Amino acid sequence: VVVHPNPEASLTTDNALCSGTPWMGSISGVYGLQGAGIVGEADGNGLANWAVSWSDFDPNASGVVTFPVTALAEFETGEASPLVCTSPFALELEVLDNPEPAFDSNSDNSFCSGTGILLSVSSTSPNGAPSYQWEAPAFDLLIAPDTASSGVAELPSGPSDGIVTVVATDPAGCVGEVSIFVDVLE
Repeated sequence: VVVHPNPEASLTTDNALCSGTPWMGSISGVYGLQGAGIVGEADGNGLANWAVSWSDFDPNASGVVTFPVTALAEFETGEASPLVCTSPFALELEVLDNPEPAFDSNSDNSFCSGTGILLSVSSTSPNGAPSYQWEAPAFDLLIAPDTASSGVAELPSGPSDGIVTVVATDPAGCVGEVSIFVDVLE
């Protein structure tokens, strides 16, 4: 009688993901995993690449989320089909909150033609201070060249109304965005 071991799954990559994004990583010691929302494949070394779609998470997920799955190990026995041994595995993933940028209350969204305004944005992020990318197709933004992470931009007089969007990216790579309509008064 040959006794084959049950699989001992082990997460070999980072278990963190940003809210709203899928997780992809590697789990060693398994031929496969069975469980809702888990898809992947094993390579010749037993190392498996797996993914969990964001749609399989609670949309309000934050912190550690556990996916109970079954780890599979396959053994050739000389029979028509291989022997499959199983063991439970708790895939624990950490959902990181996205930054939440907001225009500061002193940011006015209207100005007279021929003048300009200063817009400032701040953000809360538990993953560290974010950097900001400003987008304003209808305006020429003035941002100091050495302040890529600046939450302040000057909007000189624009030819027309338009939308200003700020994308905040924190050190973990999580992203949040906010937009404001800017009204140029004649």
